[in-house]
Amino acid sequence: MFNTKSIVFFSFLLITFFKGFLYLKNYFDIKTKTLYLENIYYKGEKLNLEFSFYNNFFYLNNYSIDNDNNSIEGIVFNDLRIDIFNIFVENLIFNASLKYIKDLQWKISKIEQIEYQKIKSLDKSYKWYIQLLKDKEHPIKIYPNIKVYDIDVFENTKETIKNLKTSGHIVICYFSAGTYENFRKDRWMYPINDIGNQLEEWKNEYWINIKSEKIKNIIRKRIELAKDKGCDGIDPDNVDVFLNNSGFDISYEDQLEFNIFISQYAHKLGLLVGLKNDVEQIKDLYQYFDFAINEQCHENNECGYYLFFSNQNKPVINIEYELKNYYKYCSDNNIEIQTIFLPYELDGKFVKFCQ
Repeated sequence: MFNTKSIVFFSFLLITFFKGFLYLKNYFDIKTKTLYLENIYYKGEKLNLEFSFYNNFFYLNNYSIDNDNNSIEGIVFNDLRIDIFNIFVENLIFNASLKYIKDLQWKISKIEQIEYQKIKSLDKSYKWYIQLLKDKEHPIKIYPNIKVYDIDVFENTKETIKNLKTSGHIVICYFSAGTYENFRKDRWMYPINDIGNQLEEWKNEYWINIKSEKIKNIIRKRIELAKDKGCDGIDPDNVDVFLNNSGFDISYEDQLEFNIFISQYAHKLGLLVGLKNDVEQIKDLYQYFDFAINEQCHENNECGYYLFFSNQNKPVINIEYELKNYYKYCSDNNIEIQTIFLPYELDGKFVKFCQ
């Protein structure tokens, strides 16, 4: 389909004039040898591609495009370097129209796979720090004596996560699994029919239909994003939709299935995964999760439920927001639960431990 002269010509032209026009969000599944290229932007067009690798060639399995503009779609990659977190692509050539895309394939000169040490479990003695709001006014604070950082997967770059890990920290990445947030980069992916009622305390957030396969696909991509950025684990929030006025008919069993789905997919990618709140289902879920995070278990008299986790030697992290109760709750604190006092906004203004 392509001759050598055209490849050289287009390669020179496009690398020279179009460098920086392309943004790739990539994921390579080593086990299935499947390459996903998502959100390829070029002149306003958005393209998603899925390839299988076989015999030194990548073959196109599936693709989607946001509209019917048949502009520049064909891609040839002459060199590809893959590690467990990143895909580096060189010598990009666009030279096929949409009608040829199903026949698209390319050969690569080299695949270099770099293995990273995986964190298989967390010691209960590790101190945790949780900061979800991160901007110019609230940079991530570094505490040398804290081992585990729980930070927002969207707001933190690969470089930030890499720096934390290089400094000896374990990085857990937060995202909301049970709600739609209208300020997230992937908000366009949520079908309107799967967005339900607004949360009372968060005006930019809405419950979602966790029974929807489209929603599950979005959650898969969020877990893959955590993997791609180098996170050691995930902290999926709002996994108790069934207890709330979501606008959908969500049963106890529906919630169990959704939460187990999250756990199994995270483990498939080699990530740790925590159970956030959802106290009512702990007895059915503790075996699927590596740690637990609760908000205000002392305040709500819920700490006793977490014996299921602590008896399995799994960390339990409890966040309390009222510093006025510091001495009261710390004197009652179970040694098996690590209680941290943090600001309600989780913006890093302070952190105070019971032990």
